[in-house]
Amino acid sequence: MIFKLFTLMAAWLGEATQNPLRRFQVAVVALGFLLVYGTTGYIMIERMPPLDAFYMTVITVTTIGFGEIHPLSQAGRLFTVTVIVMGVAAATAAVSESIRITLEPVLWQSIQRRRMERQRMKIKDHYIVCGYGRVGRQVVRDLQARRVEFIVVDQTDESESLFLERKIPYVIGDATREETLTQAQITYARGLVSVLTNDADNIMTVLTARMLNPALNIIARVVRAESEQKLRMVGANQVINPYQIGGHRIALSLLRPAVNQFLHRIFHFDEDSDNDIGQIAISAPSHLVGQPLAACALRERAITTLAIVRKGGEMIISPQEEYCLEAGDQIVIIGPSAEVYRLEQEYGEKR
Repeated sequence: MIFKLFTLMAAWLGEATQNPLRRFQVAVVALGFLLVYGTTGYIMIERMPPLDAFYMTVITVTTIGFGEIHPLSQAGRLFTVTVIVMGVAAATAAVSESIRITLEPVLWQSIQRRRMERQRMKIKDHYIVCGYGRVGRQVVRDLQARRVEFIVVDQTDESESLFLERKIPYVIGDATREETLTQAQITYARGLVSVLTNDADNIMTVLTARMLNPALNIIARVVRAESEQKLRMVGANQVINPYQIGGHRIALSLLRPAVNQFLHRIFHFDEDSDNDIGQIAISAPSHLVGQPLAACALRERAITTLAIVRKGGEMIISPQEEYCLEAGDQIVIIGPSAEVYRLEQEYGEKR
């Protein structure tokens, strides 16, 4: 018990060296301890009443110089010296740190940080984005465009001010470690994207995430093609090679510029995007099970059906209106963004 108490105290003091607000709190605690120390000492050494002992401690710590309540003994004077030395140090630290957090944005950032922590603890059924590099930033932009809940995990301390400014829920830490992913509420997460800068870290992150949440949908970025199989073995549901995709898009821009223009418009998510691709799920209780595709009345809502992905993974491109819907079918659609999102919500498919 004592060892645990010392461990917690050491951790708190360690954080205090890095956080000005914590340093101010330490200084205030030190002042409080000093008042107790001085009051107790004057009571025991000089036999003062508690109120007189407290008053003597206050005027000594503040170095006001009102004089002694009554002449002190030699032991009392030596004790007073210790109170003065410690009091000047503690008071100076408290005043300097209070000025610092007042003049600098530390206090405001601390308030924002605590507010963000409370918000993060309430998030459920969300996505976790591990890595906030170029790929991670694009993933976050797309998630924001779709207005879904997410938490970013990044190891760079410099990113914190950016997260606070943009009101992005975050965890600063190593995504390969269990405690970091636990802070990101991985137990309640719906999916995880690992887009760290090297394959080794992505492999460890996927392995750790799969261990903590076996049902999690995990998407991983791969840098080297030979690492793809390893990522799948440790639990990645899908592995994406951005360089391979980028190469295909470059080739398309050369050989099929109209196709590339179409893909760029569809997959360039932002707040002003007027069209989007989505999917709607046909679940077992749905009244559409056993009905033709035409029963969805998608055309009346300016929606075009691109494909149907059947439960076993078979894909039917540009299905006919007479296609009989089955439980487990996923209809891939394209159309006005607002209508696509409305249909996804209507059919219970969260974006």
